[in-house]
Amino acid sequence: MRPPAAIRSRHRTDDGKDDETVSKFSGDKAGKEVIEAMLGPTGNLRAPTIHKGKTVLAGFDEEVFERISG
Repeated sequence: MRPPAAIRSRHRTDDGKDDETVSKFSGDKAGKEVIEAMLGPTGNLRAPTIHKGKTVLAGFDEEVFERISG
């Protein structure tokens, strides 16, 4: 399973869900667990989806949002 192009180019993902950071992703392929964590119940990327540097935040978590927007 290939993630969307914007995510494929990133090295780390922050998933706001359950305040967990998913960092098992690097290169062109993301594991199924990373893709599932970033997708909402409708199959779309969780909102908001923010790209900053090498980080992608999918879903909202106030602490993670403050850390990456700092």
